[in-house]
Amino acid sequence: MVSSETMPAARSKPKTTCIGGQPTRLRSETMCSVRTFLIGGCDTCRHRRLISRSEDSYEAHLIRRAIGDNLFYKFFLSLIDVSNLTHRPPQLPIQANEWMIDGKAMGKPITALPDSGADACFISLETAMLLGLNPKPGTDRTVKLANGTKVASPGAVDVPWNFLNEEETHNTACWILPRSPHQIILGSKFLEETKCLTTHRHRIKVKDVPASESFHVRRLGEGKQRLWGYIGGKPVAALPDTGSDVMIMSRDYAQRLGLKIERDEKDMVELGFADGTTALTDGTVRDITWACGGHSIRCDFLVLDNLNVDVILAKDYLFKMDVFSTCEAYLTNDYDGIYDLGVCGIRLVRMFRKALGAALERLEDDSIEDAPQDAFSQTMVNREWARRDRIRDEIELLDEGRRADAEAAEARRQEQWEAARADHRGRRARAQASSPPLASTTGGGRQVAAPRKSSGYP
Repeated sequence: MVSSETMPAARSKPKTTCIGGQPTRLRSETMCSVRTFLIGGCDTCRHRRLISRSEDSYEAHLIRRAIGDNLFYKFFLSLIDVSNLTHRPPQLPIQANEWMIDGKAMGKPITALPDSGADACFISLETAMLLGLNPKPGTDRTVKLANGTKVASPGAVDVPWNFLNEEETHNTACWILPRSPHQIILGSKFLEETKCLTTHRHRIKVKDVPASESFHVRRLGEGKQRLWGYIGGKPVAALPDTGSDVMIMSRDYAQRLGLKIERDEKDMVELGFADGTTALTDGTVRDITWACGGHSIRCDFLVLDNLNVDVILAKDYLFKMDVFSTCEAYLTNDYDGIYDLGVCGIRLVRMFRKALGAALERLEDDSIEDAPQDAFSQTMVNREWARRDRIRDEIELLDEGRRADAEAAEARRQEQWEAARADHRGRRARAQASSPPLASTTGGGRQVAAPRKSSGYP
C-alpha cells in the first residue's frame, strides 16, 4: 500500500460554515489522499458530508472515477490492491458524539436522549419490554415526524425515572415508539420541568456513540417551543431541537424568503428520523446568518420538504452556545396558541414585549401590514374552534389536581386569541378607512379605483 504522503494533496477551498451550526473552517470538498476522503469535513465538529476514513470499498470506486485516464494516478492505483473491495452507494457517517443523559428507569441503567424538539417523552419497544411495561388501554396515538409522516404508537407507559446519582424519582408518561434507536427520549416539557437545559445542564454529557450513516432530526410531534430570532435579518420563530444533528429549514420558508437552494448531488443528503426511517433532503441553503439574543452565526441549512416548522436549530449550536440559558427571554412555550396567527402574518408582539424590549412596541403599529387578506378568515376561525374542542377533550382526561390549572391556562389562551382577533380587525378597518383608494388609468384614459383586497373576516 502506498503511503498517503505520496499522493499529491488537493487544494483546499476554505469555508466558514457547517451544517451542524458551528462557525468553523471546512476542509475542501475533494479527495485529499488515497486513504482519506473528506467531503465537506468540518475541523470543529468533524461532520462527514459523504464518507469518512477507512470506507475502503467506496474509496476504491471514487479513486477509479477520479483518476479517469490520468496515467500518473493510474500508476499509483496499480500499486493498491482493491480487487476484494465491493461498490456501495455514498454514505454519510457523522461525528460520533451524542448529547445524552444517564439515569435509571425502574432501577435499570438507561441512557436517554434529551430532545427539546419532542412534545412528549418516548420509550423504545425493546426498552418497554425489558422493563415489563405494557401500554395503558386507550392511550394509543399517532406521532408526526419532522418530514410530516406519521407513525403509530401502541400507547403510553408510566416510567419512574431517576437521574444518575439523584434520589428523586420523576414519574413520567412515555409513549412507546416502535423502531426507535434510543432507549428513552426525554421531551421538551420534561426537560423544562426538571431544568435539564438550564440549571441542571451538568446532567447532559457528551458521549461517544457508533457512527451513523445519516444526519438525524428526531423531532416528534408538533414541537411547541420556539426561539425568536432572525434569518438573514428577517424575524422567525425557530424550533430549538436538541435532537437534531443539523440546521434545517422548510422548502416553503426558503422560497418565501427568496433564498437560493443549492441542489447539486453533494447538497442533498440523507436524514434519519426518530422511527429509524430516512429521507433525502431537497438541497442546502448556504452561508446564511442566524441571529438571536445579541449573537449571530453564519451557517448552512439543509432544506426539507413538508417540514411544518420554518426553521430547526441544531443541538451543537444550542448546547455550545448555552442557548436555553443565555437566550431564555426569547423562548416561548405558548406557540400552539399563536401558531395560526403566525402563519396569518400577525406578530403578537405585545406577548413578547417583556422579553424582547420596547422596540417591539413600535412594531405593533406596523404588524397590520404583515397580515394577508385571509387573516382570521372563516377557515382560520374554524381551525381555532376545532383546537378548542381538542384541548377540552385533553383536559377532561387529566386528574382533578391538574385539571383546574389546565382550564385556567386554556381560558387565558382563548382570551389572548380573541383579543388578537378583535385588535386585528379594528386595525385593518382603521387602515382601510384612512387610506384613499388608489387610482389606475385604463386604456381610454378613464380613472378607475383599484379594487381593495377583501378583509376575509367571517
